[in-house]
This record gives sequence, structure tokens and C-alpha cells, in this order.
Amino acid sequence: MTEAGIVLIVEDNPKILDLNRRILEQDGCVVLTAKTIAEARQRLKIAAPDVAVLDVMLPDGSGIDFLAELRAVSNAPVLFLTAKSDREDVMAGLGAGGNDYITKPYDIDEFRMRVKSFLNLVSGEQRIKKQASKAAYLPERLRGKLGFIHEFPLTTIVAPAGYGKTTAARIFASELPTDSRVFRLNILSGSLSDFWHDFSKMFAGISGSFSSALLRLGVPADPASQREFVRLAGNALSDDGKPVYVFIDDFHQLPDQGIKNFFIFSLRHMPEHIHIVLLSRIPIFAQDEWFTLSGRINEITEHDLRYGPRETKDYFILNGVPISDGDAARLSEVTEGWISALYLNMKSYTETGRFSETKDIHSLMKATLYSPSQTGKRSF
Repeated sequence: MTEAGIVLIVEDNPKILDLNRRILEQDGCVVLTAKTIAEARQRLKIAAPDVAVLDVMLPDGSGIDFLAELRAVSNAPVLFLTAKSDREDVMAGLGAGGNDYITKPYDIDEFRMRVKSFLNLVSGEQRIKKQASKAAYLPERLRGKLGFIHEFPLTTIVAPAGYGKTTAARIFASELPTDSRVFRLNILSGSLSDFWHDFSKMFAGISGSFSSALLRLGVPADPASQREFVRLAGNALSDDGKPVYVFIDDFHQLPDQGIKNFFIFSLRHMPEHIHIVLLSRIPIFAQDEWFTLSGRINEITEHDLRYGPRETKDYFILNGVPISDGDAARLSEVTEGWISALYLNMKSYTETGRFSETKDIHSLMKATLYSPSQTGKRSF
């Protein structure tokens, strides 16, 4: 599926905003809308526009001033659409770097053609190159919750399979400063000895002696061994003061209460620059344990990982699939914001031109990944 281009419209009049959006979407454009400069900044994090349409008088500033911010991330042609019609205003907009200037009231067909003319200046090759360079998308709300990982010794990310826990943690880790120390462990079984072996070996890259000492220590099951772990970790991970992030995925595989006690003790005594992130399909700590960790734990839940209507539309746009606000709202409701179901619906839409009619994830996977036309591709 191809689109005419990505257009950013910054307009505080909702009727004008909706009209211009609908007109351009009819022409195949992907339209990002914002009513304020603050919203426009967020839209730029979703995708760099091919053309920008800016009002001048906005609730939180001037569109002319915002143009300087836009130019820092995009060379897209800018069309000012505003009620400010004095010659001085026109000259100010064009002098600031605007490419065109239309005053309100305006002719909608003329507006449409001017946007089209600018889009024709942006070649398909340029758009493909720009699309390939985009960063992975996470909703701003989720990014905010992930940002608290820096401030807490423990973060838990708890949600059923398919909500994007691992993806969110991976994106967060990939954007950490280059001097951060990042360790990752995926728990493969419920074996306590296997977990401790893999946990200890995880640190071999920075300190073989620390890794060996942990193996000799064994699983810290009592206060004395837990204190020894804190001492060893403090010495090995604090010599240069670099921030340390430890990600442990599929923590629900470990039903042992002793491991939870170990983490509770450690998190109350570890240096402040060490941050542990536990990912699980089920809640990790009981209520009394949660109170013990109060003030030391950042919780990210299924609710934080769900995609709302606006986030659903942003996700589709980032992947080059324009959808209407109505479709985004319906998809968000039907899938309950489950990213795996959204992805499968997007796959169905790009291949068939329609969304799946089933709400069942297994039926959805069968319909989109194992269709009759792909019978020969079912073996992995």
C-alpha cells in the first residue's frame, strides 16, 4: 500500500482541522493533526512530515516560531494557513522559512492543490529512505513510565503474553546512554539452579571473578548469603559509577518464594545506580511484599501497555498504513489495545484491504499467518 505523503496540520480550530484532514486523506495522505505546538512536538516523534500546514496564532505560541523547531528535524515544505492577512504578517511567515502562505477564509480546492504540489516535490525514494530511518514507536504515555526506571531500584512490567513487554524493554534499553551497563537474562525454566547459573554467568563479561564468586555463593536463601551478594555486587558493579540495568524476562517461570525474598532484600540495600527490571505474565509480589517495597518500585501494568485510539493510529502511520480515526477507535476497542492483535490486523489490512472480523487471537493468527495460500510455508 502506498500513500501520497505525510502531512502535519497544526490548527486550533477543530472544524478547519477536521475539514483539511478529511480532504487530504481522500487524496491518500497520511495526516498528523495537532491543535497546539505542544501536540505538534509529539506528532513529530511519530513521523517526519513531507509537508507541514501551520496556523500562526496558536494557544501556546506562534506557528512562525514553531517553524524553527520543525526545521531542526525536517526540511519539509511549510504552508502557513492563517487569518493574519497583513502584508507584514505574510512577509514574516515567508521570511522565517515558510514556502507558501494562504489567508483565511480560503478556497478548499486551492488549498488541496497547493499541498499536492508540495508533495510532488518529495520523491518516492526520499520517503522510502525516511521511513526506513524511523525509530521504533512507543506511546508517549508508556515512554513516561519506562523513564522512571532510572529513578527506582526495581521496575516490574507485568502483563499477559502479547502486550509487548519485551519489546518495550528492548527499545528502552537500546536508547540508554552508551556508557550504561546493560545485562539481560531470559528465564527458560522453573529450575532454581539453572536460573542462578545463568544469572551468575550473565556478569562474566565485566568480571569473571564476580561471576565465579556468585556461582560459589549459590542461591542466596538466607540473610547472611543475601548480605554477601549485596557486598559482592556493590564491589563489582560500582567501581566506575556507571549506571547498571539488569533485565530479567519471563520471571513468572520462577515460582520459588526464596527468589522473591532475595530480590526484596537486595533492592533495599543495593547502590542507587543499579536498576533491576523484572518482566512477568503474572503479578510478582503479594500485597504485603509490595508494601515492603513501597517507594522502591516502579510498576508498569497491562493498562500502561495498551494502545488507545490515538496510539493505534500512530502505530499504523509509523508502518506506512493510514487508517481513519474511526477505524483506529474500533481496533483499539476490539483488540483491547493488545499490540500483537493490532499487528495481525495491520497485516490482514495490508494484504486484503480489510480488518479481521474475529476477536480471538488464535483465529486471527491462523487467518493472517497460516492462510490457505501459505500452506507450503507453515513449517519453521
